Amino acid sequence: MGRGRYDRREGTRRPHSIAISYIDGMKYLFAACLYLLPLIAAAQVVPDDAVLATVGDEQITAGEFRARYALSVFPYKDQERLIPVIKVQFLYSLIAERLLMAEAKKRGFDAEDRFRRNSAMAREMFMRDRLYRDSVRSRVTVTPAEIHARFIEEQQRIQYDFLFNTRESEIRNLHRLLRSGIPFDTLLAEQQRATAGNDQAALRETEMDAAFRQHIDALAPGAVSEPLEGNDGWYLVRKMDYGDPFRSEFELQKRSRRIESQLRREKETAASVAFVGRLWRGREARFEETPYRVLGQALLEDYRAQARRDTSEVLLPRTAVFDSLRTVWALQLNDPFLRIGAWTLGIGDALDRLEASDLRLSAAEISSVPTLYRTRMHELADRFLLTNEAYALNLDQHPDVLRDMAMWAANGLAQMIPELLWEQFIASDDSLWNYYAAHADQFGSPVEVKIVEVLMQDETALQRLVERFRAGESLHALAAEFSERPGAAERNGELGFFPVTRHGLLGRTAFGLRIADAAGPLSTPEGYSFFQLVDRRTPPRSVADWDMLRDSVTAAAREGIVRSKTDVLLRRLTTQEGISVNTALLKDIPVAPMQMFTIRALGFGGRIPAVPGVMPLYEAVMEGLGARAIVAP
Repeated sequence: MGRGRYDRREGTRRPHSIAISYIDGMKYLFAACLYLLPLIAAAQVVPDDAVLATVGDEQITAGEFRARYALSVFPYKDQERLIPVIKVQFLYSLIAERLLMAEAKKRGFDAEDRFRRNSAMAREMFMRDRLYRDSVRSRVTVTPAEIHARFIEEQQRIQYDFLFNTRESEIRNLHRLLRSGIPFDTLLAEQQRATAGNDQAALRETEMDAAFRQHIDALAPGAVSEPLEGNDGWYLVRKMDYGDPFRSEFELQKRSRRIESQLRREKETAASVAFVGRLWRGREARFEETPYRVLGQALLEDYRAQARRDTSEVLLPRTAVFDSLRTVWALQLNDPFLRIGAWTLGIGDALDRLEASDLRLSAAEISSVPTLYRTRMHELADRFLLTNEAYALNLDQHPDVLRDMAMWAANGLAQMIPELLWEQFIASDDSLWNYYAAHADQFGSPVEVKIVEVLMQDETALQRLVERFRAGESLHALAAEFSERPGAAERNGELGFFPVTRHGLLGRTAFGLRIADAAGPLSTPEGYSFFQLVDRRTPPRSVADWDMLRDSVTAAAREGIVRSKTDVLLRRLTTQEGISVNTALLKDIPVAPMQMFTIRALGFGGRIPAVPGVMPLYEAVMEGLGARAIVAP
């Protein structure tokens, strides 16, 4: 049996469920700003430009605090009784962000290529958004008459539910059940469950004969037809009842905001297309053939490799693909990739922008890779054109763009410092080994090694033996004759299997060797040691080598180590930097007790969190101020 819904306005059968549709090729033009600011009843008595805190030459204003507090996720922010405390913690976390930003600038991170590339792309998004607001959104209006007309249109929509079967006897049996009092919705739900996953017959207007159409059009709202024979089988059709074309003024008011938003989106989308079309008049985009073809082929090969290897239903080009191309084109990254008149987009910039775009594809759509690539290239050209138009209008100097860039740059630089601290820790074998030795029980039984060793008190004499070993003599024989470790002669210098966490530097050094590798002379409490790795055993669940140790420490300790090292740095920075806080003014800023995280959809493409997330690092700043005898609330 079949089921579905026929929409007379669309002329197609749809699943009996809520449907959400979008225009895939144009979705980057949608620009609905999703700032969901909490509604606060109290008047904002503190002006936006009032200064809550200073950190060196940087200021934190009431306006920034309000915006970021409203939209950020922060510990216990949704607990109303804790609001006075959380406001203070949040402000001191913003101070921590400014301290880390200043430290990043001192280390020259703002001049790093990665930061500059990301900043350039962010600036372009904010500029295009400003261009959208000025050239599209500000020129779109929705009148009350248009809202009323759309409301009437929605109310006049007529749809049909239907039951279907290829056999007349089954449909007539269902008709008898309906007449006996069983609700139509009950039978519809049962057939929906029974036919889930099966292909359904379609009730299409173009396939209806005149008699079939006449019967269903004549139905009263809410009525069910007699058994009707269609071209593909038998139907029982129910006309949906949406009431009078105009129910009431109350219904109109209730729906007007939604309808207005919908109409505005539709108009802005059409206006966006028209605006971009006007910009393209008299212009054309020219892609350089070789890099365009090589880049497309590299993406296609990566999609195919993932489809062969992965079980994931979603494919996404790996970062390694773009990094590999940057390496291959290292001397050509500034060469042209795209030209629009006198404007030129370099290969490196094109790679950055394409990598940041939506390149997701389902495994079943692997054949659509060329189409996806062409679509993204068209979007790349559109956005490059729009960006240059924004530059021509000096929108890079617009106060809104400058404010957004300052906020995001500060946050981006601040977040680079904890990442650097982690990279320094993970790159240091000393740090890794010290953590492993102190928490060995977290990583399973340690690797066990067997070595043959020569131990001597005289480093020079030992060095002469090492030269003889390098010349080809057996280390076992040399150890049996010369090693000063007790029992070495009887064991030919061998130390039986022992965990790498024992014997200090010997164990640690042996951990990083391959079998037959030699190391030393090493200075140990017993004397100078030179040894060769003879064998190793790796118990189950043990950390086998340095690479595995890095991965294991990353999984087990990254958050704690990064937080600890960042706190130490912040306490030091707080004692060095001039900081002032106006907590009295902070008390006058009303806030709402709710956690928020929203996405801001930018005009002409781009999505970004509405505000940067705030790292809860207030404790270190308060402790640093305490060390300066400055009392933090």
